[in-house]
Amino acid sequence: MTTTILLDNVTLPETGPAEIQVRHSFTIGINAEQARRTVNRWLRTQVSMSLLADEPLLFIGDEVIWNVPILLTAGHLGAVGKVGSVHVNIQNGTLHVDRRIQQEITEKAVELAKRFADAPAVRDAPAEYIVTMQPTRNAPSQSDDIAHTHVMETASF
Repeated sequence: MTTTILLDNVTLPETGPAEIQVRHSFTIGINAEQARRTVNRWLRTQVSMSLLADEPLLFIGDEVIWNVPILLTAGHLGAVGKVGSVHVNIQNGTLHVDRRIQQEITEKAVELAKRFADAPAVRDAPAEYIVTMQPTRNAPSQSDDIAHTHVMETASF
């Protein structure tokens, strides 16, 4: 499995040779896929069904966490864009979220959704998957009401 690693507080020269040495020991209690599933569960139950967790990034700073980007999706377009990210504790899977983070993600999602509301679909469905909705039965007629009443009257217990 390949994982992208982000490093915090690294000073680099503007140009020229650079060297980074990383030596950091930590225990992985939950893997990237588990972190992604945890965030997806939170999104579905607490935020919106239109949001999706993307590939987690390993973030090494004062603490080691999974940084999980959040994408807005639209049924007719697929993934539309990033609206935020959530941190997940790599050792125990605890989400680092609060009302402020949830509100920021929601606000960015609403703004992005407005820009794509009238966008045409990326792909058309094949003709065999297009369903024309037809009523399963006509509206009840007077005789249907009478027949139903008669059945109910004769079915006494």
